[in-house]
Amino acid sequence: AVLAGLPAGHLRPATRELLSGAAFVFCRETLTADYFRQQGVRSPVLEFGPTNATIHQTDERISVEELRATTRIYRRILDSYFGV
Repeated sequence: AVLAGLPAGHLRPATRELLSGAAFVFCRETLTADYFRQQGVRSPVLEFGPTNATIHQTDERISVEELRATTRIYRRILDSYFGV
């Protein structure tokens, strides 16, 4: 199987173990998170983002208020995780 142009087994064992030992791995989109799962990376994954009717389409967009709300939520998650 090929995902994102990389064949299964592409991830080196040492890299897989490093990522698997992490408290979490941040991926900017679902495709990378799916690829890591297929490669056997066992780190926890949290997928979260704003909702919108134009997701993954030409001229994808969200309202400024939704962007601000999402930013506040991300900030709270990171502050909580890092004990800020």
